[in-house]
Order: sequence, then structure tokens, then C-alpha cells
Amino acid sequence: MLPIMPDPLVRPARPEELASCAALISGMPLFEPYGLTPARLLHSLSATMDLVLVALTGEEVCGFAWVAEQGAFARDFYVRLLVGPGVGGLLMDAVEARAGGDVFLLVNSGNSGARRFYERRGYVVVGQLDSYVAPGVDELLMRRTPSPVVRP
Repeated sequence: MLPIMPDPLVRPARPEELASCAALISGMPLFEPYGLTPARLLHSLSATMDLVLVALTGEEVCGFAWVAEQGAFARDFYVRLLVGPGVGGLLMDAVEARAGGDVFLLVNSGNSGARRFYERRGYVVVGQLDSYVAPGVDELLMRRTPSPVVRP
């Protein structure tokens, strides 16, 4: 009989968990065009004042969300990075609950799986930024508004 694994827990990361977060991107081709390595990510996560949420199964980090709480236009949540196969929904639930308002993020235009994931959560493409983060890599700016926008 297989052991029953507990549901992942999502909470703010502790400093000693950041290396485990960074290690999750090891070998992921998606991050190569950006020059993002586990070492560079660990440095950035360690130096940031941003919110880092972790998903834990037991004591093991199985995913994380890196969020600038006023990173989009100095007023709204901006998801800088979401990593965690199978726990992305849980992490985004936590991000969206904390945000209480709009949430923005960038998706690599070639990452159709991520785009579908976010669209199912109510995100819409509001723009495209060509070669913004990395040369030759286009990003889609996506936005989720929890309630309808009312314009006069």
C-alpha cells in the first residue's frame, strides 16, 4: 500500500527554504532564454522584500510563488514567478486571496500551457511585450480582475 501524502500547505517562505525554491527550476528549459539559474534565483529571492509563498508537502518545498505586492503599476499584485507542478492552483489561490484586487503577470508567448492555466482562472491578455524580459522572447501581459470594472 502506498503512503498517503498530506495535502500541500501554502504559507510564506522562511529564509532557509529559499534554496529549495530555487532548486525547483533546475533543468527546466523554460528558464534558459532568461539566463535564470538556481544560483541567480536564490540570490534574487534572498535579496527581495517581495512576498514568497511556498507549497509544502510535509517539510518538502514542492512549489513557490514570488509576488511583488505593489509590483504592477505600484498598486497591484504582480506574480514574478510561479513554479510547482501540481500545486500552481493552490499557490495562485493563496496569491489571489491575499491580493484582494487585480493581479498581473507575464507569460512567455510560447508557453500555451501556462496561458491556458491562467485563462481558466479568469486572467485575460491585456498586452504583449516583445523582447521585454529576454531578447527574442515575447511576453503576454495578463490581468485578473476579481470584480467587473465599472466605467462611468
